[in-house]
Amino acid sequence: MSRPQGGRIERVRGEGASAPDYFATLAAGFESVVAEEIDRRLPGTRIAGDLPGKVFFSTDAGAGEILALRSVHHVERLIGCIEGIGPSRSELERVQGIVAGVDCLPPALAARGAHDWRRDPPTFRVTAYRSGEHDYTSIELSAAVGAGIVERHGWPVNLTDHDVEIVAHLMDSTLLLGVRLTHEGSLHRRHRAAIGLTTLKASVAFSLLWLAGLRGDEVLLDPMCGSGMIPLEATSAWPGVAAIGGDISARELRAAAENVARSGLDVPLCRWDARRLPLADASVDCVVTDMPFGRRVGSHGRNRQVYPAVLTEVARVLRPGGRAVILTLERRLMARLLPALPDLELTSTLPIVLSNLRPSVYMVGKGA
Repeated sequence: MSRPQGGRIERVRGEGASAPDYFATLAAGFESVVAEEIDRRLPGTRIAGDLPGKVFFSTDAGAGEILALRSVHHVERLIGCIEGIGPSRSELERVQGIVAGVDCLPPALAARGAHDWRRDPPTFRVTAYRSGEHDYTSIELSAAVGAGIVERHGWPVNLTDHDVEIVAHLMDSTLLLGVRLTHEGSLHRRHRAAIGLTTLKASVAFSLLWLAGLRGDEVLLDPMCGSGMIPLEATSAWPGVAAIGGDISARELRAAAENVARSGLDVPLCRWDARRLPLADASVDCVVTDMPFGRRVGSHGRNRQVYPAVLTEVARVLRPGGRAVILTLERRLMARLLPALPDLELTSTLPIVLSNLRPSVYMVGKGA
């Protein structure tokens, strides 16, 4: 076939002269958390910039160190950035031609871990994500990128038992290509043996705990723990923390118990009504919780009845100087309730994106 003309591969440019080597994907809104964790865990790493849901960086750290990051969904070795991708279906042939001209794919794969695929040539698949308006689907974009890779490298496609996963992120007219370092289980699914109605990704749970400034000698409470991701992540990432989880739903607690058993961690679980916690006053250093959004669990009307009592209990069990980090979609309800609680002070609010919803994280302190 004749190769379509136009378009070029270039690296995403940061402030420095060199291009970033990697990008991490995450829940949009937590970019600063990811950048802080990278800075702390990978000394000498250069943060090259970010886009919503992505942080770009360069590092000399090995794959094992990079994959120890806990605030990210996936980490991908950056292949390149194609600018000016149009919305019409004719662009798919152009994408195929541009990808077929990419010769930096083998070095990117070598950097992943000295060619750790099982077959030669390796099998591969393409996973594509889109945001914006386009006349083609993510599956059609995957096919175009995959056809370009076959044309260039001759690798066989295997959607279920692949050695290499190529990821394409199309954001309006910009297409990022990467080689995924994380394997099928992915970082954000750690601890997960059972799924509740609204199971948080472990990376999101970690980010909430990070925002809480959790320390290793504190008591952490999640009074509405669902399948247990927040207390599990606290116990796993902050050794020495005493993390407690509870929920009113026997079904959710069964899922939490399965996840605790899989993890091998010591996380006590309690069945209780978060409006009447069986805990002493001022007995908890930090509360981190994902409150019902009123979608899959509860309703807005139900939340108007439940939220006041739960927040009152949070204020009661927190020690003076304690903190609470609360994730919820109920912005108006929180704006009305928090000022009515004299013991709690809203310090900041962070809007994020989760599964096409736009909840906010409320960071609250209790006066000394």
